[in-house]
Amino acid sequence: RRCQELPPEAFGDPHKAWYLLIISHRWINRHSCDVCSEAYPEGFRLRTVLQKLDAYFSPLALNRGGLLTERFRALCTALVGDADVLVFFDFLCLPQEALDENGEVVPRSTADEHTFRCCLQHMGTLYSLFPVVVCDETPPGTHPYWESGWCFAELSIAAASDQLHQCSHEAVACAAHTVWSSGIADDTDAVAVEHLRVAVAKKRFFFEEDQQVVMRIIRNFMLKRALVDAIRTKDS
Repeated sequence: RRCQELPPEAFGDPHKAWYLLIISHRWINRHSCDVCSEAYPEGFRLRTVLQKLDAYFSPLALNRGGLLTERFRALCTALVGDADVLVFFDFLCLPQEALDENGEVVPRSTADEHTFRCCLQHMGTLYSLFPVVVCDETPPGTHPYWESGWCFAELSIAAASDQLHQCSHEAVACAAHTVWSSGIADDTDAVAVEHLRVAVAKKRFFFEEDQQVVMRIIRNFMLKRALVDAIRTKDS
């Protein structure tokens, strides 16, 4: 169901939540983020998201971590109730288009389109300020998460902002997929931009012009991270 079709009680209050998590995932297509099958009657994405959340916010979390501090953190998250964890899932949190029974696109209303555009320009901020949960699983027939241009952007922003460590340990282990952790940000400006261009050119986009948009977004966050690092090290 789209954001516009959800009841008010589906949305929580971020002022009362202990945790606000951002989901990074691969859409099935432009108008769908999930698919049901015999193996996943409740929905492929729904199950994989719940599995990821259970690994951190249920008694299963008690099995995580080796160091004492990691064990303590796992205990704290395991004791958090589901009402204290809010999830930002883009398909359900932003107004979406739809397809009617004839396969024709049902556009957003004027008000919904305005809301969507206003939110879209701030999306990168979410992946830089809050813990990101990477759901890289994809159903058969869908290209991998790691090949998606927009997933690459989300992952790179989260990596540059240190937002993968809390709820995406596996993604940290696959850090070579991101611009930041592959060392591009450590190069000179011209070299970094060229490496970024090559990396983005290898990704898949529904609209090819989105390549340049992703380039600008990632580059901006790389510059912000470089500025933060320079301030921390007092580099003139």
